[in-house]
Amino acid sequence: MGQAANKLTSGNDFGKKGEKVKECYFEHFEGKMLSESEFYRAICVTVEKLNKDQGYTQVKTIDEETLKEKYNHYCRGRAKPTFDEFMTIVNDLEKQMELTGLGVKETLLYIFGVPASATFIKNALMPSLVSNEILIPGMTSLTVLVLAKLKKI
Repeated sequence: MGQAANKLTSGNDFGKKGEKVKECYFEHFEGKMLSESEFYRAICVTVEKLNKDQGYTQVKTIDEETLKEKYNHYCRGRAKPTFDEFMTIVNDLEKQMELTGLGVKETLLYIFGVPASATFIKNALMPSLVSNEILIPGMTSLTVLVLAKLKKI
């Protein structure tokens, strides 16, 4: 798997990625003994930072303080929340989650914007050249094909 990652990134990009991973390693692991859950959390935060730096789409992880606050608020000293409390916690946290990176926004802009622009230009210049029923799906398919070739989707 490491070989595939090297092929997909340029040497300069991999160097930047290595620096970010090194920074996260020293932030989370240096001089600490981590539990299994803390290790998983460190990996998730590192991947989030890498995706954010490279502009990829990533669901932002919730910080530990917020999770502890919600747990303490709803559990009040018990070992685990009830199902209803768990649903409330998930709903509260879901509102705080957000997408980082421009991947989704950019892709949606291309998929909807290119066909709309092509239709507007066609209708302004030559309205009877090609029907909209053919132009719009064709431009959408062409846009998706180009985005796939560029590995944007």
